[in-house]
Amino acid sequence: MVVREFVQRMQFVETLNELLPWDPMQCAVSPGQRILALVIAYIEDRKALYRIEEAYTHRDVELLLGQGVAAEQLNDKALALDWLEGWIGPEKRQQTLFVADSTLITGDNLRHLDQGGYRFVSRLPDTFGYATVARSEALYGPADKWEDIGKLAHEKKASEYQLPGEIEEREYRLIVVRSSRLFELKQKALERKADKEREAIQRAGRKIGRETFSCHEDAEAALQTLLGQLGLRFWTTEHYVEEAVIEPPRRRGRPAKAEEPPAGATVYRIHLAPAALDRDAFERECRWQSTFVLISNDTSRTAKNLFLSYRGQAAAESEFRWLKSPVYVSPVFLKRPTRVAAFGYVMLMAYLVYALVQRAIRNALPDGEFLDVEGSGSL
Repeated sequence: MVVREFVQRMQFVETLNELLPWDPMQCAVSPGQRILALVIAYIEDRKALYRIEEAYTHRDVELLLGQGVAAEQLNDKALALDWLEGWIGPEKRQQTLFVADSTLITGDNLRHLDQGGYRFVSRLPDTFGYATVARSEALYGPADKWEDIGKLAHEKKASEYQLPGEIEEREYRLIVVRSSRLFELKQKALERKADKEREAIQRAGRKIGRETFSCHEDAEAALQTLLGQLGLRFWTTEHYVEEAVIEPPRRRGRPAKAEEPPAGATVYRIHLAPAALDRDAFERECRWQSTFVLISNDTSRTAKNLFLSYRGQAAAESEFRWLKSPVYVSPVFLKRPTRVAAFGYVMLMAYLVYALVQRAIRNALPDGEFLDVEGSGSL
């Protein structure tokens, strides 16, 4: 009943009936009602697709789906999916912007997207050389080519820098995004790394300072090897090789009058200590890590719209584990690939309703209480 209340507010059935072609004279149950039956069963009872009629046998079907609808009329679930795939044809899909994480960007996937004429936006993985080229050009190129895209949610300031890129002989739109929020997060993380680097220098300096070398060349070689092993990024060091004399241990008893004191042994020691934080290197790394590259083949949307679309992907993707659960996905038996694709859209509709119900419940809870619906049963 909770789900039914929300789909009524959304005008779920009415909207689908307007979008999907159907003849009321030939089919008494509308496509909106049939798809709603799938959505409710999918959310509340987790029934397999072939058991939809069974899911509604002992329920008030008219109350849930509308006047005149009976459970036995829901056995032709494939008809609803055919209606939905008929509407979401190639032209509709090509008008849609597909938003995905960076795992989408492979040579094969880009080729399939191009062949299908699909529009997309995603993050360009750093494994692509163009990601480094784009970030380098944006950070070290003309500053006046950056475009401010203003203050956004969770962002004090964001800006973008556009340039073309060619991957496997296909042109794409590359957008380098610079995020003030990301800069703050990376700055804190890099400060911790810089502190660890300083501590590593101190530990290495104390350890090697206890060693002695018989010649200056050996000590210098050991120092250079150590500096290479440390791989310093942010700190400069105070380091040098110094000569020292080690006095031999004194023998017992009084030395003879004519006896010369034994000469000390000349050795070489290494001094190593942190000197100063390289602020320029630190700031360059902060700027580098606070930028990322988006890739898209959509030329109709602004860079800001593409960025906002991409940023919203993370919030949706984090909840997709609900849709990916074998409990929900595995009991699906459909003969045609088009029906499988259509049912994927039904799953997304179900998730939209499910998320709206969660949001409403959370908003209604008193301050300090929180709702845990992970793994819960029906709503």
